Amino acid sequence: MTRLTCVFLVLLRLAIGWHFLFEGVEKLKSDAWSSEAYLRESTGPLAPVFHRIAGDAVADRLTPKPIPADIDTGKTELDAYFPPALEKEWQAWYDRFVSRYKLDDKQKEEAQKRFQQRRAQAVRWMLRGKVAVPPLSPYGPAEPIERTVPEWLETYQAKLVEAEHLENTELRKSKGSGYERQVADKVRDLKDEANRIRAALRRDLNKQTKDMREALGDLLTDEQWERDGPLSTSMSPGPLKWGLLGWADFLVAWGLTIIGALLLLGLFSRTACVAGALLVLSFYLAMPPWPGLPENPKAEGHYLIVNKNIIEMFALLVLATTASGKWLGLDRLFRFLNRKNYRKPGPQHKPEAPARTV
Repeated sequence: MTRLTCVFLVLLRLAIGWHFLFEGVEKLKSDAWSSEAYLRESTGPLAPVFHRIAGDAVADRLTPKPIPADIDTGKTELDAYFPPALEKEWQAWYDRFVSRYKLDDKQKEEAQKRFQQRRAQAVRWMLRGKVAVPPLSPYGPAEPIERTVPEWLETYQAKLVEAEHLENTELRKSKGSGYERQVADKVRDLKDEANRIRAALRRDLNKQTKDMREALGDLLTDEQWERDGPLSTSMSPGPLKWGLLGWADFLVAWGLTIIGALLLLGLFSRTACVAGALLVLSFYLAMPPWPGLPENPKAEGHYLIVNKNIIEMFALLVLATTASGKWLGLDRLFRFLNRKNYRKPGPQHKPEAPARTV
């Protein structure tokens, strides 16, 4: 292997390492990032697994616990039927609020009362509240359509089911024919309508969360605000309460960050290359550009079988077969500290040939 080849292999490792590290750090810094949307759009062979991991955060957070038929929802406090998926987030923020601002006993009592009231009001909104969704019209803006949250959820889920059915039947059958584009456009329109409804539901749900935080924030004195400052709007319920999506987000963000740092430092570089290749392979299998599968709507350009993910995976596997971390990186230092790798073998003596007899 020439010296120039070694130089370019090291540069390739550094480039991929920077790509991984920057992606991971950006995901860790963002309060809004989640792999949910990517996993929900999965079309590859592992799509059922990815769909199960993603779930549907909006639908789960907008679905209260079953309410008995004999309960009068107009007279009963409904905080006991608060959605479990949303309960984790609200409770984590509430606990952090009480702890951060060191509420006195009177404030704690009032905070608990307001918290329960906001939970009950949120459930009542989920049952009968109206949500305005702008229509998807190519002819410019039109009047928003108002329906209740349960009605929009039913419409939203029905459009997703119809789009998935078309993808698995008509779209695959029409692959390569003149009818394919027409079916693909219909699938895309159904998904666009579903995403439009989802965005409106998420917007109004976020408003319910904001109202809860403002109701509790009104309890604080000026001294508490000045001393402790504002509380983050994003609050994780903690690893023990994470679902599959929470763990997937954690592993992707930290996996990218750690693997990227190891590649840049040239530390455990072969192991990092293999781990990075497996991570990129999972991205590839989520939306592979295979014949008969829908195209990735967020892809840059057009691909068939091979895309950027698979190219990066093979590049990492090539690097895993080299000693690039020992050429430039901390692996070289560890090799130096390990004396066994530098123990020079003693001189090799060839056995003398027996003397020839005449």
